[in-house]
Amino acid sequence: MSSLKDLCELHFGTTDIYEVLGIDPKASEKEVKNAYRKMSLKIHPDRVEESEKKICTEKFQILGKIHTILSDKEKRKVYDRTGDVDSDLDADWLDYWRSIFKPVTKQDIVDYEKKYKGSEEERNDLKSAYNTYKGDMNSVMDAVPFADMEDEERLTETLREMIENEEVEDFDAFSKETKQKKLRRKKKMERRRKEFEKAKEADEVPDEDSLSQAILQRKMQREGAANDFFSALEAKYCNGSKKSETKTSGRNKKQKTK
Repeated sequence: MSSLKDLCELHFGTTDIYEVLGIDPKASEKEVKNAYRKMSLKIHPDRVEESEKKICTEKFQILGKIHTILSDKEKRKVYDRTGDVDSDLDADWLDYWRSIFKPVTKQDIVDYEKKYKGSEEERNDLKSAYNTYKGDMNSVMDAVPFADMEDEERLTETLREMIENEEVEDFDAFSKETKQKKLRRKKKMERRRKEFEKAKEADEVPDEDSLSQAILQRKMQREGAANDFFSALEAKYCNGSKKSETKTSGRNKKQKTK
C-alpha cells in the first residue's frame, strides 16, 4: 500500500501536508478546519460522476487523514518535528467528515448563494482564484463558489476593473484567451447542467440528509463552495430554533456513544 506521502505527491504534487491544504505551517486550528472543509467539498465522492469516484475517494481519504494529523496537537508536533505521517487510510472518512461538519439544508445553500453572489466575499475569492491560476478562466470558474455560465460575464467584467485599477496583473491567459477555449468552457458547463437536469428527471438526486448531498442537489459536479460556508451559517445554528438545537444535541450524543 502506498504511503500517505506518496499519495500526496501523486494526487497533489507535494509531500508537504500543509501545502496540500494550501495553508501556512503556522495556521490556526480554525484555518486548518476551513481549508479541509473547502478542499473536501470540491472533491467529495458524492458529487462526481461514477468514472471519477475512485480517484476522488482516494483524495478525500488523504484530506481526512491530513486533518486528523493537523487537528491533533501531539500528532502535529511530531509531524512538524520529523515530517513523519501515519499511512493508515482504512478509516471511514465519509463518517469522519460528517461527524465534524453540521448538516445543511438545500434552502440554506440557496439562501447563502443569493447572499454570496455580488458580495465582497465573492470578489475576494475571485481575486484569489485569478492570482492563483494566473488568469486561466477554466480554473477560476471552477474555483469561485457557485460560479455558473450566467455569472461569467459579470465576473470577467469585475476582473477587467481590477486590472484597470492595478489590483491584479494582466495575465495573458485572461486577456488573450481564445474564442475556442471560451466555447469549450461554455459547452462543458452546459453539459453539466443537462446531466443534472437528467438526474432530476430520473429521480436520482439524493435526499437532503447531508451537506454533500444537499450541494449535489443544488450544483451537481460544481467544484468549490464558499470558503467560509459553515462559518456564515454558524449564527443560524447557534441561535436557531429549539427544534434545531434538540436535533443537533441528539446527534452529538449518538456520536459520543459510538
